Amino acid sequence: MKKIVVRVLISLAVLAILLFGLFLLLLSISETVPEQSNYRINIAEIRRLAGNDSLPVNVTALLIAKADFIKGQVIAAGGFDPYTFHFTTYKIQYEDSSSVIIDPYFSQDVQSLVFPDQPFYSDAYYSMQGEMDNAFLIIATHEHFDHVGGIFTTNHFDQIKSHVRLTREQQAGLLQDGDILEFVGAERINSIHTIDYQTIIKLAPGIVAIKAPGHTIGSQLIYVKLQNGNEYLFLGDIVWSKANIDELTNRSTFSSLLGDENSEQVVNEIRMLYNLQITTSIHLIISHDGEQLNDNLRRGLIDQL
Repeated sequence: MKKIVVRVLISLAVLAILLFGLFLLLLSISETVPEQSNYRINIAEIRRLAGNDSLPVNVTALLIAKADFIKGQVIAAGGFDPYTFHFTTYKIQYEDSSSVIIDPYFSQDVQSLVFPDQPFYSDAYYSMQGEMDNAFLIIATHEHFDHVGGIFTTNHFDQIKSHVRLTREQQAGLLQDGDILEFVGAERINSIHTIDYQTIIKLAPGIVAIKAPGHTIGSQLIYVKLQNGNEYLFLGDIVWSKANIDELTNRSTFSSLLGDENSEQVVNEIRMLYNLQITTSIHLIISHDGEQLNDNLRRGLIDQL
């Protein structure tokens, strides 16, 4: 009997070592970014659609929460150094004080479930709710709950839902997510107004959406042009760090598999963004990169509420 127990324990130990080895391998590798991208965007057409009249005047960040990950999740072979995700909602404001909200973050109740014991800034969250109440348009870079949850967890859902514009793909992605479906309910998701477009669409003066599936089926880029000429491209979660673009390295295979994303589409988008970064002055806004956020605040590219 003792021999059997010993053999079982040894087998379990070997299995644990193998699984840990597989985990390390998946953290160290990723889909290779190609030399040429098969994903293209027409900047001239995007700028034409954005127009030059009644443009917004500034971009404001609302930092709602943070959560600790490891760098190896964010960028392949990044190791085990800590990497803090910043969860930021953005407000695009016009001269008449009207506004557009991008990527409203979810409530503290949800934060405590998915990121327990991590920082949550209640004042910023309540400010975000007030901004959503006043916004004429609420949009999202993609349908993951940390980018749309604020729409569904607000106490003012009935007041704001007519201002929300998710894409059909984003709505479909939410309806396919069992956890979100159970938490929110299909009726609330289906009550949201949706938009349907092929490649690009103008959402408001100076604001254009561009299809960019890969991280999710409903991922899109949000282009914003201000009166002062500054141009921004909100990337959502195509990458989690500016280093993904600068170093032409995707997030780890572990993270890609966990997120059920289309890595081939993502790496082609990374190559396009790298090329865009070196050929234009468009500011690429990465949702969870705290270092970039702080740099943008220091440079005056973005205000903070």
